[in-house]
Amino acid sequence: MGFPKIYVASPNGARTGGPEGLHQFADAVRQRGIEAFMVPLYNFRGRRPDPEYDIYDYEVAERIPRSDDSFLVTSEVSPLESLRELRATPNERTWMWWLSVHNSPDPRARYFRGKDGPCLSVPRPDGAPRDAPAFDLAAGTPPIPPDALDVKLFPLVREANRRMGPMRLRNGSAKAVVIEAAALRYNKHVIESSIGFMAQSVYAQGFCASVLGRKALPMTDYLRRPEIVTRPRLKNVVLYNGAKGYSKVPELIELLPDIEFRPIQNMTYLQVCEALAEATAYVELGVMPGRDRLPREAAHFGTPVVLLCRGAAYCWDDFPLDAKFRIADEPDWAIRMKPVLEEVVANSRKAIDEQQAFREWVAGDRDRFGAEVDHWLEVALKRT
Repeated sequence: MGFPKIYVASPNGARTGGPEGLHQFADAVRQRGIEAFMVPLYNFRGRRPDPEYDIYDYEVAERIPRSDDSFLVTSEVSPLESLRELRATPNERTWMWWLSVHNSPDPRARYFRGKDGPCLSVPRPDGAPRDAPAFDLAAGTPPIPPDALDVKLFPLVREANRRMGPMRLRNGSAKAVVIEAAALRYNKHVIESSIGFMAQSVYAQGFCASVLGRKALPMTDYLRRPEIVTRPRLKNVVLYNGAKGYSKVPELIELLPDIEFRPIQNMTYLQVCEALAEATAYVELGVMPGRDRLPREAAHFGTPVVLLCRGAAYCWDDFPLDAKFRIADEPDWAIRMKPVLEEVVANSRKAIDEQQAFREWVAGDRDRFGAEVDHWLEVALKRT
C-alpha cells in the first residue's frame, strides 16, 4: 500500500452542520500531512462546496480512483449517491460517519427516538464520559412499521412513500419512488456490510450500538468562532431554531406573553452569531439528530441555553448542561420550562455564571476533535 489518500463524500451546495463537519475533517487530515479530497455526492445540489467553507483546506475530486491507498469517508445521508465511490473502495477502507442519525434512509434511524438506557440528563458521579448508551428501540416514537426493513419490492415502495411524504409524492413521479426504493435497499446493504462507523454524537454512538449492534468511533466537530461587533444584550428576547421544534413555540408564547420569541432562519452564519450574541437566551425545542451547533454557539457567545431533552439533547454527554436547564420531554414540558425561562430572563447574569462549565466544555471542542482524528487515523490505517 502506498501513502494513504482520504476521499470524503460531500453533499456540495448544502450549508449545514454536516457538510461543514466533513470539510473540517478533510482539513484536519491535510494538516497531518495526508492528502484529502472532497468528492461530490452524485445527484446532490452542486459540484462545488459552499463558499463559506473556503476557510478550510481541501481539494475537490470528481471521483475516487481504484487504488490500494484510497480511503472513503461517507455520511449516513444517502449511500446510493456515493455508489461509484463505495464500489471502488473495499469495506476495510470505507467509513460511514453518522452525523445526523434521523437523516439516514434506514428506517431504524428515521424512526429512532432514544430515551431509555444510561444516556441521561445528569453526568456520571465520577464525571467521566459514558460508554455508548444501550437505548431500547421499542421506546422510540413513532414505532417502526413491521415491513420497514423488508427489501421485497412492494414493502420497499411503501417505505419509500412513507419517507418521501404525500407532498413530495404529489410533486414527484413513479420514477422518484422507484429511485427512493432502490436507495433504501442499497442503504441496508451498505450498513450491514463490514465498513467502519464513526459518530458525531454519543446519541449516534448509542443508536449504532443498541440498534445496529456496531461500535462507532467518536468523531465530533468544532465551531467556527468569527469576530463580531459586540452589541448590548436585548431584554426579553429568546431565540429558537426556526427549522426544528418551531411547532412547540406557541405553547411557550401562551405561557410567557412578555417574552419575545424570535426564530433563527434565513440568516448567514455571521448573522446567526450576531443574533445569538445579543439575545437574552436560546431555547432548543427540536429533536436534535446529533450534537447540533446552535446550543453550543449560543454558549460560546455567553448566551444562556435551555434545552428540551429530545434526540441528542437527552444525552448529557452531548450537551453537559446543568440539569436545571434540561427539561424532560414529557406532556407538561412547557409548564416546567416556564419558570426556568422566567428566571433566565429576569437574571441572565446568574444563568450565565451557572453555565460556566458548559461554556468551558464547548471551548474544548477543537482539541477533542483533533484527538479523535488522530485516533481514527491510527485505527483506519490498521484496518487495511
